[in-house]
Amino acid sequence: RESRVDKALQLFDKMRKLGFAPDVSLYDVLIGGLCKNKELEKALYLYSEMKELGIYPDVGILTKLISSLPREREMIQLIEEMQEDLDTEAMTLLYNSVLNGLIKNGSINKAYHLLRAMMGDESNGDTEVERLFMIKKFVQPDTTSFGIVIDSLCRTDKLDLALALFRDMDQIGCKRSLLLYNNLIDGLCNSNRVEECYELLREMEELGFKPTQFTQNSIYGCLCRREDVAGALDVVREMRVHGHVPWIKYSTLLVKK
Repeated sequence: RESRVDKALQLFDKMRKLGFAPDVSLYDVLIGGLCKNKELEKALYLYSEMKELGIYPDVGILTKLISSLPREREMIQLIEEMQEDLDTEAMTLLYNSVLNGLIKNGSINKAYHLLRAMMGDESNGDTEVERLFMIKKFVQPDTTSFGIVIDSLCRTDKLDLALALFRDMDQIGCKRSLLLYNNLIDGLCNSNRVEECYELLREMEELGFKPTQFTQNSIYGCLCRREDVAGALDVVREMRVHGHVPWIKYSTLLVKK
């Protein structure tokens, strides 16, 4: 079955035959669609073609390609081609796309070590990607960088590593976000570590973050699984104060008991 991207490519060819000159935004859309469809060969062909035409690829195109590439060496080649022309902010965006790419490829430990290297920590230098970024001192991780890695660590039950990274954000003056707190609280609740969740909840409230329905239901669900009726009811009362509703899938756990 012909995809929408294939139809877009056909239209792209017709446009060029009629004399229309493609620009960077058009290549961005096409390369993004091909990356989404995992048609990387075609995406890389368009990337090479635009450079031959003298069209300068923007950061959006580079991040789409890097986060979709299956091999580290290919990621590095793209970065090496463009790094001299990019500012600090753009390099951080590329760095985040490398983290995404490594995690998509199942290399969570490599992503963790790369982030640690960028924080200035001692590194084991186990990937070419890491060594490249160790040279580029001006590339500094941001809140998004930490979010990418911490979320993947939470999803793979590497909570102690996730918490250590979270605590170390202060070292480089990186601000924590509500999303980070929610992901950590949910991960801890799924591992029955509810006491630590309460610590994080107090901390986030002190920083001015209000618990969301997701935050409170994560804790509520953990207490329901523990059959802690009193604790669960306390959370429900607190939820009502914030206008939140307990999720039925957790409430039924108490009813069944």
